[in-house]
Amino acid sequence: MNRIYLALLIILTPFNSFSQAVRKNSEFEIEAGAGIFSTDYLFDGYSPGVYGSRKQNYINHQYSGTYCLSVKWFWTKNISVNFSFAYESESGDWQANYYAGQSGYQNMIIGTFTRKAYTISPGLNIYYIVKKRYRLYGSFALGITYRNEYGYYNQYVLTSGLPGYAGASGDHSQGYNGKIQGNGYLSPLGISSGSKLSWFAELGIGYKGVVNTGISLKL
Repeated sequence: MNRIYLALLIILTPFNSFSQAVRKNSEFEIEAGAGIFSTDYLFDGYSPGVYGSRKQNYINHQYSGTYCLSVKWFWTKNISVNFSFAYESESGDWQANYYAGQSGYQNMIIGTFTRKAYTISPGLNIYYIVKKRYRLYGSFALGITYRNEYGYYNQYVLTSGLPGYAGASGDHSQGYNGKIQGNGYLSPLGISSGSKLSWFAELGIGYKGVVNTGISLKL
């Protein structure tokens, strides 16, 4: 029996030492950032939306960029586990180019659209270099995005007898395209500068954008 206890002690000692090291290095961090050109913005515009691809039919864009709030738990000084929430929106006018061959209908604005995207995602940061005043790291995350997009016809379209839209009313006065889809983020290079309060910047691709920057606070 004593041999069994001795064997268990030998086996568990490294795990106990590791867990103590993890607890010693554990800390939390809250991060708020903003990015531009997310995958939602760059690629979903080429797929059918409410009335078709916005790159073809939508004009006068207003794009919010992506805003992200994250909580990080540092498992060790070189690895953090993250949970993030991101939001972005876009709006503009819907332009009918389908009747370019008919006099009076060239490039007519016949409606408006709005698009909003909400993303939740767990992820990891791997810190290549950890110094007192700065850190270099990479990020990886996989999550889901809920996207909703609405389009509304102008009142003129509903009452004027415009070809293809004459008498549109009720459910035909607006269109909706909503879906849940997988999403992610990959950044091979990020930098964080500061101690308690830090500034960070990342280059990557995904729901946070091509360029993402902001501030973080250690708790």
